[in-house]
Formats: sequence, C-alpha cells, structure tokens
Amino acid sequence: MTITYSDYILQGNHALKNIQRLRAIGADRVELLMDGTCWDDGEHWETLAPQLIDTGMSLTLHPPSCDTNLTAEMETLREASFHLYADAIHLAAKIGAFSVVIHPGFTYSPHFDKTRAQTQARIYLEKFVSLAKPLGIRLLVENVGFGHASLYTQEEYCRLLDGIDPIAGYLIDTGHAHINHWDIPGLIRQVAPRLYGMHIHDNAQHRDAHLHIGQGTIPWAQVFEAMRTVRQDCDFILEYSPDATLEQLIQARALLEEHVLCHR
Repeated sequence: MTITYSDYILQGNHALKNIQRLRAIGADRVELLMDGTCWDDGEHWETLAPQLIDTGMSLTLHPPSCDTNLTAEMETLREASFHLYADAIHLAAKIGAFSVVIHPGFTYSPHFDKTRAQTQARIYLEKFVSLAKPLGIRLLVENVGFGHASLYTQEEYCRLLDGIDPIAGYLIDTGHAHINHWDIPGLIRQVAPRLYGMHIHDNAQHRDAHLHIGQGTIPWAQVFEAMRTVRQDCDFILEYSPDATLEQLIQARALLEEHVLCHR
C-alpha cells in the first residue's frame, strides 16, 4: 500500500511547486488535482508533461472536479467533460502516472432523471476503459455527490463496476460516504477485492470539509480495521483541505502507518 498526498491542500499554486513542497515533507506519491490556472490551457500540458516527468515523483491525476459533470443534462457539457477526462488519461500515459480518478457524475437538480444519468455514466466509464486499458492506466471511480446529487446509493455504487474491465476499480472517498450516511467499514469490505484507492479525510456530516483525521465524526477505529483488509496495492490518498496544514499531513501519515500498515 502507498500513502499519497493530494495537492488539494496547496490549491491555487502551480503543480510543480506543489510537488516540490510535498516532496519536502516526505511524499512518496502525489495526486495532482487538475483544477487551477496551470491546468487552464490544454496546449500548455505539452510543455508541462516533460517538467512533471523531470520531477521524478510518482504521480496520479485527478481531472478537473469543479466544472465538469459527465451526467450533465446538456450533451454539450457532458462531451466537454468527457474530453477533459480523456485528455487527462492520455497525459497520465505520457508522464507515467499511476492512475486517473473518475467522477462518474452528479444529478444537481432533484428533478433530473437519475436512471438516465446512471446510463450516461456507464457509457462514459466504458469509453474511458477503452482508452485507458491499452495505455495501462488504472481508473479509480469515486463515490461523489451529496443527497439527491449523488447518482448512487451505497448498494448501487458497490455494483457500479459489475461487467466493467478490471482496469477500473473503486476509489472510496471517506468524507463523501460519511455525508451520505454510508457504512464506511462495510463499504470497504464490500468492494475490497476491487478497491484501488481511498481519499481519506474527515467531516461532521454537514459539509465536505476535508478535515484532519479525528476532527470530524467518522468512526476511524472501525474504518482503520476495515482498511487492513484491502489489497496490497490500494492507494491511501490524504486529501486535505487548503485550510489544513502540511504538519497535519505528516500526522495523518503516521496514523495510517500505526493503525493500518503496521497491522498488515
């Protein structure tokens, strides 16, 4: 298992600077959140790619999350989101990144057709698989959305990848699951054979606060116990808010090493 630092904690800074700062506190791998000005121009990625390679850092990519929606009601928005994700998969291959995170989509209005949205999500997942598999890029499909905006119940999410090539696996976001009142330890155990990653952070079920472990109400003792059962290659990604400190990342790594990795 690898402990990865998301550069969300340094949002607003250039990706190369973020890698440098996270390396300085012992990062083994960095997940780059592709929101922000350094990701604004796709043509600039051609220049950025060799610079990312030159860092020598093991990387994963998280395509833009703020303005994309693969299940938007308008086809134009869905297709724009698809092309951003597809470009991220190709960039991952170019820079030797380990994986790419996939947000399957949202239904922002309670009046939108959730069944239709789930169908659209499935179509795009299969397209991403066809792109990623020849390139050897893992796809990490994340549980996203709160309340009516979430496409899936816990049980539906656990069946989401049935019949999908194993190049795609699950990524459990602990904060998102907690807001939706999902059973996080049970969820981990349900998808453990195909759990490729976890976004780890805390909240008090009111908002997606991305707090330090223990600052919210997630039952970490039970979660840690379940985490000990996952695949050896599961990526534990500390995805802390920009309001958090780098010292808290170091503390969180120590907690995972003590309560999970040392029991493997």
